[in-house]
Amino acid sequence: MTEQSVFQHGGCVYPLSASTAASSLHDADPALYYSLAYFTSVLQTYMGARLAAEATLAGLSGPNAITQAVQYVLPYEPKLVSQEQQAGKWPLLAVWRESGKYRWRTVARMETQATWRIAYMLPPMTGGQLERLQPFLNSVPKILLNRIEQRFDPGYASGESFMKLAGLDEVDMLEDAWGSYQFPQGNIVFPAWLGKLFVVERDEDNPAGFDGGALTGIDVDYQLKPSDGSPVVDHLIDQSITTT
Repeated sequence: MTEQSVFQHGGCVYPLSASTAASSLHDADPALYYSLAYFTSVLQTYMGARLAAEATLAGLSGPNAITQAVQYVLPYEPKLVSQEQQAGKWPLLAVWRESGKYRWRTVARMETQATWRIAYMLPPMTGGQLERLQPFLNSVPKILLNRIEQRFDPGYASGESFMKLAGLDEVDMLEDAWGSYQFPQGNIVFPAWLGKLFVVERDEDNPAGFDGGALTGIDVDYQLKPSDGSPVVDHLIDQSITTT
């Protein structure tokens, strides 16, 4: 029964490795890890160069300079850290788990149906700067929507499915909003796009090497006791089987 001591839900295999060679996000929440990496990659591919060029023309420099589509990523809600920690790290992309529920996918497998939140934030700007850069907040969800539906991008992981890497069964864009984001620690507002995702992860087969091996046969040991009280007859069957 040793195979029952290992299990997998989504892309995460338990028990977690004691090794710290990979980040805890990679090992304990690969769904978020690979989703953040994929979103960062496609945003840079499809709008990064133009965004950086417009930011230069708008005069954004110093801690508010923008040189790529995503400069800093967070796997949690930005308000959980102080405003000062984000200075000089724009644009900021955050994806975090908000809520979830569970249901039986089949008679033997459970699945997680979760709501994730996304925030894409630009630095504080003047009106003239915002006029140049605010339109990119419209492009962010359009890029993510298309590439999520596509499930892969030629420029990411040699075209491999990000959902396969992340162990995700389903990802859907649900809704979005435009406006601003404000940290609780201050009164500065940041131009932002805010979105919501529906994400499904499910119980998976045990990882390779932890399934007890191929079924090669069944040993059956049973006893027959005649009604006339004669001695018990022991039978042992050792039957090899072939499965297809």
